[in-house]
Amino acid sequence: MGHITIRLDSSVNAQRDRNWAKKHITAIHSSYVFEELLSRALSRFVESGDIRFKDPNLVGINLIHAETNRTYNTHTYDDTHHQLVTHEFTHEMFDYETYEMMLEEKEKFQQFAMVIRDVLVPLLEVQMISSERPISDMIEHCLKQIEMNDYKLVALLNKTPKSNKKRNRIVLFKLIVLVTGASFWIEGYERGIRLFQENVIEEIASPYAFSLYFGTSRWESDDVFIIQSDVRNWNARVDFRSGDIDIYKRERN
Repeated sequence: MGHITIRLDSSVNAQRDRNWAKKHITAIHSSYVFEELLSRALSRFVESGDIRFKDPNLVGINLIHAETNRTYNTHTYDDTHHQLVTHEFTHEMFDYETYEMMLEEKEKFQQFAMVIRDVLVPLLEVQMISSERPISDMIEHCLKQIEMNDYKLVALLNKTPKSNKKRNRIVLFKLIVLVTGASFWIEGYERGIRLFQENVIEEIASPYAFSLYFGTSRWESDDVFIIQSDVRNWNARVDFRSGDIDIYKRERN
């Protein structure tokens, strides 16, 4: 397998008050940027062959802050026999609930890096075939990549049409994911030159949640591009001539 995902979560005090969850929905997903950047960096070592797992079907590792220590395997929900390794761990120095609410990037990353070094590294040593390069060195390289990215993940949404009928204008949709959440940006290009860049939605709790109501997009004309979502009735109209982006609610019949 070429790609592996690393996720950090907790089963301690999992049953929270629903109002608390609503108030702090941004903080609940704030570990995503670290997890995703780490997964991408680690996957490059897998793709190059520097990391080889004993189970060739291994596609993900879940690190769960829990009451007891145990490791177990589960199948993914497709028909490919992909395996997920879940490792439940306790750590007296790691308060997951405090970590979850941290919004200062460097402080939060230091806590994340501590768990990765203390928990993920020994777990990978058990799961992988011996390598010429120590796994601890490769993990340090991955953590350095997160710092070099300024703790920021820029993701292009794959629902963007390539160009208008004249093929001279392109619209790009970007999610910029930070510790404090994600923001949605629209960029417009004509013949390779960026004409405008606009932050349309400033606070998105989770990239996963955003994808649920993003909707469909299409060129209405060579000058106008529209986005329509029936799930949340969220719509946008992009005018290339002026660079204006109008967010509105479409009237339902």
